[in-house]
Amino acid sequence: MTPAVKKTRTEPLPVDETTTFPKLLAELDRRYGDSRIAVQEKRYGIWQPFGWHQLHTRVRDFAHGLASLGIHPGEVVAVLGDNRPEWLISELAAQSLGACTVGIYPTSVGEEIVHVLTDGQVRVVVAEDQEQVDKIIELKDRLPGIEHVIYYDVRGLEMYDVPYLAEFTAVEATGREWGGAHPGWLDEQIAAGRGDDVAVICTTSGTTGRPKLAMLSHANLLEMGRSINVVDPIGMEARYLSFLPLAWIGEQMIAVACGLQMGFTLSFAEEAATQSASWCLIRSAGPGRSPFSLVSAWRSPTACPQANVLRLSQPASPTRTMIELSMSSQMRGGLNIRLGPSSRRSDRCVAASSAKLRVKPIWRPQATAIICSPIQARGRKER
Repeated sequence: MTPAVKKTRTEPLPVDETTTFPKLLAELDRRYGDSRIAVQEKRYGIWQPFGWHQLHTRVRDFAHGLASLGIHPGEVVAVLGDNRPEWLISELAAQSLGACTVGIYPTSVGEEIVHVLTDGQVRVVVAEDQEQVDKIIELKDRLPGIEHVIYYDVRGLEMYDVPYLAEFTAVEATGREWGGAHPGWLDEQIAAGRGDDVAVICTTSGTTGRPKLAMLSHANLLEMGRSINVVDPIGMEARYLSFLPLAWIGEQMIAVACGLQMGFTLSFAEEAATQSASWCLIRSAGPGRSPFSLVSAWRSPTACPQANVLRLSQPASPTRTMIELSMSSQMRGGLNIRLGPSSRRSDRCVAASSAKLRVKPIWRPQATAIICSPIQARGRKER
């Protein structure tokens, strides 16, 4: 007797012209509470999970905290640092107030930071750690508009005596008090949100000059997230490792826009150097996903030995296959692809190992399996 297969939701939450990210978060909290993991972050080698209700509560506390600092609809809150749960909380909190966020890459320095904060007319910056806080302090004379810098990694900052610095959890605590004194106020702000409101601001590449600030609406990002999910479906049982910068539009589409529509678990590595190991642990425990990241994963400098042998599940995902193969080999000597015998194209064993030949994966959105075509050996011109 064949055991019953548990069905999982693969269709995104319904959206309309009034849908915003905070409204989707509230719906996920209503449906699942803390029965499902919304976000997990690795700390000291151990995954620290919290559910949708806990995430929603922290977002509301921080939103009240931002309101107590004077953030109004239409304003811009900057986030500077690596991918962390606090980035997501800051973004959703600002959007709950009708404001938006602009992400700044953690490698940005000097003029790059001044340009974004000045053009965005930013008053509040959420910074990750001591390194990012020190950048703002050093540039403060050139940033007279900055009124508050909120940090969430306290290591090295305990003895700082700077009047405009505040710890993330302290702002949350202030927000809880402020929210208690203004019951129902935040729900009114969230209800007033529309899909065409600006959700995030992403910087352009700046190849022909200074980066421009591109405004992206909730509706824009949600539609892109739905379109990507049509090409490469991500079920709510998936656990997505967020390792591309949240300041980039691609990660916003997948981690936030797609994540809030599908309700899958968003995972954050302990640090950039351990992202590959975190990915392997996520895969070994179940359906780990990290789509839309071919270029970065293809060039990943770290190895993932546990992913040397892969079995593709139905339906086949060319994107997932390419990522896993690239991470397992580091692309140093190339890939030697061997497809195991199978009567079904969608159920194959793919073994990857270093070899002298390189392999060029070609895929189309409608394909059911990855197609591999050899490229000429190194030192010769590629066609």
